[in-house]
Amino acid sequence: MKHLLLPALVVLGLAAAQADDQKFTFALPEHEGLISLGVFDAKGNLVRQLASEAREQDFTIGLNGLVTTWDGKDDSGKPQPSGKYFVRGYVVTDKVKSEGIAYHFNDWVEDDGSPRIGRISDFAETPDSFALLGNLANDEPFAARYAREGELLWKTLLDPSADGLGGIPQPESILRPSGIFAPARIAATPSSVFVAHSGVLSAFWREKESKTITIAPAAIAPDAEDAILSVEGKSLIRRSLPTLDAVAAGETPEEFQSLAVGTKNRLLGGTSRQLGVWKFENDRWQKLDVPFRVTSVSFGKESTIWLTGQEVDSGLEAAGQFAPDGTFLRKYYDGFAVRRIQASADNDEIAILEGNEAGVTRFRVLRQEGKSENGEVLWKILLEKSITPCARFGIVDGRLVADAGTIPQQDAVETRLSPAGLSPVGRRASVKPVSHNGAIWLEVNNLRTLRVGDFSASAPRLVVRKDADGGQLQLFAGDGSVVAEFLVSGLDQIEPFDAGEIDLP
Repeated sequence: MKHLLLPALVVLGLAAAQADDQKFTFALPEHEGLISLGVFDAKGNLVRQLASEAREQDFTIGLNGLVTTWDGKDDSGKPQPSGKYFVRGYVVTDKVKSEGIAYHFNDWVEDDGSPRIGRISDFAETPDSFALLGNLANDEPFAARYAREGELLWKTLLDPSADGLGGIPQPESILRPSGIFAPARIAATPSSVFVAHSGVLSAFWREKESKTITIAPAAIAPDAEDAILSVEGKSLIRRSLPTLDAVAAGETPEEFQSLAVGTKNRLLGGTSRQLGVWKFENDRWQKLDVPFRVTSVSFGKESTIWLTGQEVDSGLEAAGQFAPDGTFLRKYYDGFAVRRIQASADNDEIAILEGNEAGVTRFRVLRQEGKSENGEVLWKILLEKSITPCARFGIVDGRLVADAGTIPQQDAVETRLSPAGLSPVGRRASVKPVSHNGAIWLEVNNLRTLRVGDFSASAPRLVVRKDADGGQLQLFAGDGSVVAEFLVSGLDQIEPFDAGEIDLP
């Protein structure tokens, strides 16, 4: 429709609406765009949001403008008292732009549909994928599988109150205060994923096919494509797919907390309760006296032994590689406590899960690339993904940081909008980001006006920063596991308009 250019945008066809008929007609500013409209009381407080990012066709088109109604109630449905109310709005022209810029502090998040992983308890590696076990930002337990390139293949929530597919209690944190790992474990083959925790074992062999049984394994490891080994007390049970029925059993010298399967029926077992690692070969268990309290074990290239745990001499949580007879070969430590390891039997690659005192979790795939002049192994980083706790993110000294401590953060700014009517100067307005229905919006004077982008968190922390000339606005939204950054430009092209008054009897 052709817009009417009216001084101050006065109400058309409305003097005082009746109690049962708050219909009114309004004209818009000169430029077309998305319309937000609200009813305000005499004190300037927003009473009712009538429209957000609406288009002309969302209204009734009358002879003198656009027609809409108000039912005399606030946003919660409560009838409002008698008095004078004012209808105001904004038009967001196509010169106003919003875009998503980046995700910070969580390398597993690539878009708003990515799982919001808050922490990782365990992982398993196959030639073409990684399986993860942990908790999302809202503390829901989950298992997920990713391609080696990083693409999410599937995810399932592990609901402790559900039966069947969801019948897996919530994993505990990766390390107890005592230094002993919680018994949350995940194992994988190219076609199946197994999860064990606190009384149940579940197998997922297709996205929607699973089996859960009530047992309490302290450690699990895949045994070929069609079975899994589980440590249940000092019993070693072989269970077959898809039923998870026990088909064979043996004994272990200790109740292992970690287990690995190698070629020629070789096994490794370890526990953080005792020093050393156990190796099963030629139908018998043998203890190798290595100076680690073991938290995970894996066979490496040429049947070498990789393990993680607390090193006795240094007290560090590190990774060590040993010859098949237990002879020390090398140690890996790069400033982070090494908590899980899985090595390749075919090459010099290792995958590790690390953490530090600040709560950062780091997943790495590394490959040995020779030695330095002083004889230390040089590692090439093939893949690295980190999660940094960021519940208190903010801007400090002009820079986004994961923990801003108690430094006050800005959650609203004042800016100047486009001039309206005959005024040569744009009105000043308060602009504030809010979360609404899984998205971040900009409120202008409390009226939800511009949808900035998706961010599906129930109550995110929101921080805003305006550049020096006021033309651009940076928005940051976080849920403790990730911070999304958005950029809004052209705020001075948001056009305000007045749509008249309503006398509510």
